[in-house]
Amino acid sequence: GQNGVEQAKKAMQRASKNLRQKSAKRANSDQKEAIERLEKAREELEEALRQLREEEQLMLLDAIERRLVRMLEKQTKIYKETISLSLRLSDAAKAKRKPGRADIDKGQQLGDGEAELAAESEKLIEILREEGTTVVIPDVVEDLKADLDGLAARLRRLDAGAYTQEIQRDVITTLRELIQVVQEELDRRQGGGGQQPNQDPMEGGQDDNLLPTSAELKMLKSLQVRVNRRTHEFDRMKIQEEDERERIAGKQAAAARLTRTMADKLNREEE
Repeated sequence: GQNGVEQAKKAMQRASKNLRQKSAKRANSDQKEAIERLEKAREELEEALRQLREEEQLMLLDAIERRLVRMLEKQTKIYKETISLSLRLSDAAKAKRKPGRADIDKGQQLGDGEAELAAESEKLIEILREEGTTVVIPDVVEDLKADLDGLAARLRRLDAGAYTQEIQRDVITTLRELIQVVQEELDRRQGGGGQQPNQDPMEGGQDDNLLPTSAELKMLKSLQVRVNRRTHEFDRMKIQEEDERERIAGKQAAAARLTRTMADKLNREEE
């Protein structure tokens, strides 16, 4: 837009000169030209900023996808090793033996692995909060981090049983769903959907969000489904852990709060 501003400045200078020479008609023409050139410069600048924002978001989405894929690979490996540890601990219990040093060390190692994933989640939360346009996704990752922190504690105390594995499966499901919504958005922006770069198909207009509202609603629904499943498994397995009961209650409260936040966002967009 720099050239347009320069041309607008020259038109303004001509208008000023014509006014001093008492030629209002020419001054008016120059003023109109200045307005048109400024408007064109504004449009060019907005387009350049839109393209820059699009490029930044593409790079950010790509970085988020790669981080999530690494986390999924690591969590899947920990889950498989947890099953193996659980079988060994079960055999020891049946033989009325205490866990061996190798199994104790393995539980500590797996717990440390879950703690490392929790730290990765914390970094991802910071990235999403700083980006600032997503409503649901940062809280979904917050919920993921809480599960990973809980898993770290469970495995370090050698609780590798069915309920621990259920939580790990929830973590794996969450990571897969997050990867899917990010990949779908990357594909759409890179030409897969044939829409404008920032156009949200659900809203039918331009949207500067990192992820479309439809993706956030999908993750909100998935969060509630996981809370329902966790509640069912907690009851079915007759888990007697008050801390875990409070954790599930907190998940449900977070889902309700997110739903209210999402409703407010949709209302603002409609207005």
